[in-house]
Amino acid sequence: MGELTHEELLRAYSELQLRVTRFSAVEQELINTRDALDQELELYKRFQQYATRALQIQDVNDFVRLMAEACVDVLELESSIVYIVDSVRPEATKFYVEGISRQVNDDQIKYELDEFIRSNGINNSVVKLQWNQFNEFAQLSNFDRGVCAAYSDDSGEYNLYLLSLVSVTNKFNYTEITERLLVLFKLLSSQFNSILSIRKRNERIEHQMHQISANEIELKKLSLIAKRTKSGVIITDTYGQIEWVNDAFTKISGYELDEKKKQKTRQRTKIIDIVT
Repeated sequence: MGELTHEELLRAYSELQLRVTRFSAVEQELINTRDALDQELELYKRFQQYATRALQIQDVNDFVRLMAEACVDVLELESSIVYIVDSVRPEATKFYVEGISRQVNDDQIKYELDEFIRSNGINNSVVKLQWNQFNEFAQLSNFDRGVCAAYSDDSGEYNLYLLSLVSVTNKFNYTEITERLLVLFKLLSSQFNSILSIRKRNERIEHQMHQISANEIELKKLSLIAKRTKSGVIITDTYGQIEWVNDAFTKISGYELDEKKKQKTRQRTKIIDIVT
């Protein structure tokens, strides 16, 4: 094989440089893909950690703070808002913000959030938010973009609003809202809503148990008073059917409960008759 000419050597060198450049570009693309996957895996790992912690937390205020912290940390956005509206017990309504200046008016933001959710038709869904959606709201107009999840309890007991946001001031310092980020937020918010639903159900059961216990204590007190009083006492159902008489009634009337059980009083309401 003969020696290459100067022009052929230059052409071969140019082709080699082009191949090296292409290889470097492919290599960099692979590195970027690997880094993106590593970051995504890290975010899902954080998500699992927060979900585990949420199941273990007992205090509801700590649970609300955890939700706000997770929305910032997992999504790597600037700030978050957690608003739980309790329709049954207004005193149980919770509101918490993370990464937002405390100069904001909480009551005004609550009002604006209610209006914002309604005007944008967000219900049992997760949506991406843009700057133009905030323009009509004084407190929310400070934000450039974000994500919002709104859930309503089937029984109408509560509404959960979760938002993760980026301010206009810092909009260039944070990532754009990608579809992958939106999917991650859907998983995160859905998990928190499920845990909140369980917490609310347990609170309802606990409240009912306390109510039953209080009623039982009150009934025992009334029973003790009825048994010890010297006056005769008759307790009837709503149809006037005699259900119970005390010892004083038996002494006064000469009738035992079994003898009076099938009889009715003249009244057809739940009553306690005192016989002297």
